[in-house]
Amino acid sequence: FFISDTLAGRRPISSNSSSDVQVRILSTLLTEMDGVIDDSDENSQQILVVAASNRPDMIDDALLRPGRLSKHIYVPAPDLQSRISILQLIAKRMPFSEDVNVIKIAEGTKLYTGADMCNLCNEAALLAFERLSAESSVEDYKINAKEFDFALKNSKSSLSINQLSLYAKFQKKS
Repeated sequence: FFISDTLAGRRPISSNSSSDVQVRILSTLLTEMDGVIDDSDENSQQILVVAASNRPDMIDDALLRPGRLSKHIYVPAPDLQSRISILQLIAKRMPFSEDVNVIKIAEGTKLYTGADMCNLCNEAALLAFERLSAESSVEDYKINAKEFDFALKNSKSSLSINQLSLYAKFQKKS
């Protein structure tokens, strides 16, 4: 099953009614995770618990201890080749014009996540649609390089250098 930092955030120092609910949810989750494995039965099934977060500093330490979420895997932002692959994959479902250079776009999207890349393509597609409605028919609908250039100028990565250093610190701590 899947856990996120929304469900299992760090326990607050002060107590108020909303944090009491979070503490109860976290306590229940920890109790359930501890009771999941029954070593007495040879035929018992294995359960894999996967958690994902872009804020690992907000996950309670009790959840990160061995036996609960003991293996931590850092997934970095896509590198240049990965961004090219993402754009090529998106191009299979969106009509890119022949003048669109996915390598050039990928080079201009350092620190972009996969979601950022999808958003960039969606913004370019909207610009192409606006141009289409003013100029021509649906059959001529293609996203051209100008629309990508404009979308790229008006978009930014959702990652920051500070976030990346936080992730690196967490990875070293693990």
